[in-house]
Amino acid sequence: MMEPPPASDDHAKAIDRLWANVAKQRRPSTTSIEHPPRKPRRKPPRKPPRKPSRTSPQRPSQKPSQRPSPRPARDDVGCDNVSIDSIDCALEGQVGDPLLPERKMMDETWDKAQWTWRAFVANANGWPAEFFDTRRILGDIPAIPREIPKNSKGQSILEGQPIWHVSDLNEKGKLTPGARKRFNLLCKEPVRASIAERQDSSFFGHVDGIITEPPPDGLTVLIFCWSYILCASLIERQGYRVTYTEHLVQPQLEATSSDLPAFRLPSDASDSLERWLCALLAPKMGWTTSQKCGLPPWALICSTAPRITRPPTSRPRPKLVEVQAPDSEEALLLLKELCSWYDLHRSDATMPALESSFIAALAIPYYRWAELDLQLPPLASIEPRPSANPSDDCGEIIDSYSKHLPYYMTLSLQPISFGSILWSVFWQPSVACNVASSWLNSTLDVLEPVIAKRDVGQLARIFAARRPLAAILWLGVFLLGDVKILDRIRHFLRSLTEGKTLPLGGPPDITVSAWTRSPQSFWDLPCESQLPDGTYDRAEILQRRLNFQLSDQYLILFAWKPFSPMDKTSIEIDLYDYLEHPFVRQYVCWQWGGVSGVERGFRQEQKGYVAPDDNFDFHFGKPNITPSKRSANLAPSKRATLQMLNFSMTTYLWERCLDYASIPGLDKNHAWLRGWRGLE
Repeated sequence: MMEPPPASDDHAKAIDRLWANVAKQRRPSTTSIEHPPRKPRRKPPRKPPRKPSRTSPQRPSQKPSQRPSPRPARDDVGCDNVSIDSIDCALEGQVGDPLLPERKMMDETWDKAQWTWRAFVANANGWPAEFFDTRRILGDIPAIPREIPKNSKGQSILEGQPIWHVSDLNEKGKLTPGARKRFNLLCKEPVRASIAERQDSSFFGHVDGIITEPPPDGLTVLIFCWSYILCASLIERQGYRVTYTEHLVQPQLEATSSDLPAFRLPSDASDSLERWLCALLAPKMGWTTSQKCGLPPWALICSTAPRITRPPTSRPRPKLVEVQAPDSEEALLLLKELCSWYDLHRSDATMPALESSFIAALAIPYYRWAELDLQLPPLASIEPRPSANPSDDCGEIIDSYSKHLPYYMTLSLQPISFGSILWSVFWQPSVACNVASSWLNSTLDVLEPVIAKRDVGQLARIFAARRPLAAILWLGVFLLGDVKILDRIRHFLRSLTEGKTLPLGGPPDITVSAWTRSPQSFWDLPCESQLPDGTYDRAEILQRRLNFQLSDQYLILFAWKPFSPMDKTSIEIDLYDYLEHPFVRQYVCWQWGGVSGVERGFRQEQKGYVAPDDNFDFHFGKPNITPSKRSANLAPSKRATLQMLNFSMTTYLWERCLDYASIPGLDKNHAWLRGWRGLE
């Protein structure tokens, strides 16, 4: 997250005292954490009458309209699906329109996006330094509890909330609770993974027989291993264990003839490793939980039975079921043994196998939520060594993931929040809502040749040149193999949504932004206060209103910069005193429900954290852009602008009126407001 303005020594000491106050509490109480004080309700004064030639909506004399119910499954809050989802309508610039941008602004934004993204494409020749040090994504992410609390029915419930300090609202020693997050711990079915049987099948780096680059060595088997380790760890934190089922794959002798390639087991692998792999790669679940009421979100199953072989041997083979399945710690030891038998950590590899497969496993819950299909490379892409060769490097990498696993699990268990990081790769801080179409459409124009070739590795490197944090998660999504995600990228850049079944388009999450220390929207950035002409920055007013609504878990935010300053007469009188002073909203810690103490996050609890560097700078080149190509469709700009308007016309007490938006010349008859549900 972008750093707030430098704090004084007094402020730093105050934050230290806040830490001390929170640490003393078993759970945050009203003595240490409270909602901001609310003054008596007072409406802002009426605006002066407008000229008779304008039709102005009258302020309602009845009670203010009720608060909308922005639920995640619904399309943009207050937006009209029919008028916005038509991505074929062109955005036409107009001079003097209250909502539509001027043509000059559209062209300037288009050109900036062209030059900027062309520079990223030109420089995407490799991965940035330290890109695969995945600890950099953790920031202030809290660790999942060692023991997940249960409700009165004995069901595991995992939820928590951020704790904020807002400098101009909280009294000394007081904190503000944020919106609660609920974590889904169990799913009815595992995710089915299709494993390619031949090298010409479709998976990462191979689509329709076209090869762009090879996948990491052993990607498929490693993803299954990490999937099990994540599942086992979550199951153990609920007080249960993993058990084997009778559905394990039976290895065949290598002498058995077949046209299909096979995954060869090492000749002298331990019985535990062979049994574990036969459970992981079974076409029916080879393992389950003693809980027997669902599986963790990372659970995988092969869609078809893979061919697994082992060399002939004189020693008896293990019985595959009549043994306790490994717990997460034992599975990590088996993973180390696997790495000793296969060459999975080559120094010349462009993508290290252990790190790449781990990031891919973290993306499995997002795949489940987004209804994407895992398509993985052939298992037979790696061959066992004649003898085991343990690697210190592999052991150190696995130990590091084992140590930090609880932090990664927190991020992975929130697929919508995971998505907010993904889609923030296209956000530009200085681009206003009404020209979002020009920025996004121009971005698509630059990226389309790479997307058309389905070169997802190159696309991830382009993203890495701009936003390394988002790029490492995109790489995980790409490694899982479903190229439908490329169509969703196209759709997002033309509509600001992921698709008709996923209408949100990764709305920004201020908590995740604070966790990762990487901004996703204007809500995360400092704002100017009073402008020279006596008006106020709209972004600042919306941020100050949000400070009173931080605990609202149904609030769906938008990312793009608001435009048009606000007149003071349209701002709640209750906010006048606050406008006299700048404010800083600072993330303090995380509180798990039913768990004593607070989580300060990875950066505070672990050493060696280095935040990834975002590149938001514009790049400028020669003006060789053909004016006729500067075309933008309507959907992104209209969607983002109506989201801005929806927030602008709602006070912090949820009173709604179009006049509160304070946009000169705007009335209900504007073309973008016809049929808009926000006026209901």
